[in-house]
Amino acid sequence: MASRLSHRVESSGQRHPATEKAQSPQVPQVFVLAGGMGTRLREAIPGIPKVLAPIDQQPFLSYVLQRLYGQGIRDVTLCTGYLHDLLYRFYGQGETVGLRISYSREFTPLGTGGALCQARAEIRTDPLLVVNGDSYIEFSLNELMAYHRGTHADVTIVASPSDDVAASGNLTLAQTGRVTAFREKPRGHARGLINAGVYVMSRHFLDFLCSHFSQEPISLEREGLPAFMQAGGLVYGLPSNGYFIDIGTPERYERARKQLPKELTK
Repeated sequence: MASRLSHRVESSGQRHPATEKAQSPQVPQVFVLAGGMGTRLREAIPGIPKVLAPIDQQPFLSYVLQRLYGQGIRDVTLCTGYLHDLLYRFYGQGETVGLRISYSREFTPLGTGGALCQARAEIRTDPLLVVNGDSYIEFSLNELMAYHRGTHADVTIVASPSDDVAASGNLTLAQTGRVTAFREKPRGHARGLINAGVYVMSRHFLDFLCSHFSQEPISLEREGLPAFMQAGGLVYGLPSNGYFIDIGTPERYERARKQLPKELTK
């Protein structure tokens, strides 16, 4: 799978004072999924990638990156695709957000799983942290990593309580925390846990993902994770009561515009 995908990584060895301090070796490598086309938001934000949707005079993605910086992250790879040049022009090598940013660019849509398979050769840590660039959740990286190690999971997903599980992927957890069902955007309105778009992933899972799916694109949520669970892979969920928002629809984007700046000043 990985050999069939077009792959280009853009990075720079230049440093600046805000990022001179090295990232701790205990901190996982971070990949932010930022290549989505954002079809449902086209009318609200024409001509820009979804993750650059403005919230209080800065892109939504900047809030996600600032959250990572606050958790001790200093190096991030942005997995880009649609309108990559605009993202690169805005963030460059990461000076504006205090990070060292590299890029893994897809030239055809690969889906959330395909983007990771494309970047697999660049992965240096096991496990790694994967974050959706179009959702924001307050979580503790230290707690998440400790939980992942303690359960010996192959994948750990941050889960958020929701009054409407139809809006996002619904997770069903056993008492042990193991995910027993993963339904991507099920029908109906019900309260439950949803996928908050933050994952700790082992190389074992990525090897499975990239070797078992030969068709493009690959969706983590609809294809990769369910198949891995069916094959016996250990997927756990860690509930978080931290503030969560995503901008997948015009309605949720409007909610983020109103709520997110206020949440960050509490």
